[in-house]
Amino acid sequence: MRTLRDAARPDWRGDPARGALAQRWQAEVGKRWRRLTRQERRVAHLLAQGQNVRTIAATLGVRPKTVEYHLSHGLAKLACASRLEAALWVRTHVPLALLDAAAHADDGRGGG
Repeated sequence: MRTLRDAARPDWRGDPARGALAQRWQAEVGKRWRRLTRQERRVAHLLAQGQNVRTIAATLGVRPKTVEYHLSHGLAKLACASRLEAALWVRTHVPLALLDAAAHADDGRGGG
C-alpha cells in the first residue's frame, strides 16, 4: 500500500533523472506561455474556461474579430492546431497562479 501511495505522489526528490525531466518540462511550458502577449494570455485563459469568441469579446470589451486575431496568434505561439487543443493545453499545463495573473492583468489586482 505504501508503495502505491508513494508512486502516485509527484515527489521527484528520490529520482534525480525524473526531477531533471520535470524541470525541463516546466521550463518548456513557461517558455511557451511567456511567448504570448498579455491579451493573448487573457484570451487563452477565457477559452480554457469554455467561453466562446463572442463571450470572450464581451468580457474583454473588444470586438469578436479582435479575439479571433489574438486566438490565431496565440495558437501559433503555443504550437496548437485548434482552439480545443489550446484550451486543453492551458488547463493541463498552466499553473493557476499564472492564469490568475492573466485574468487580472489590467484590473489593478496584479499580473503585470
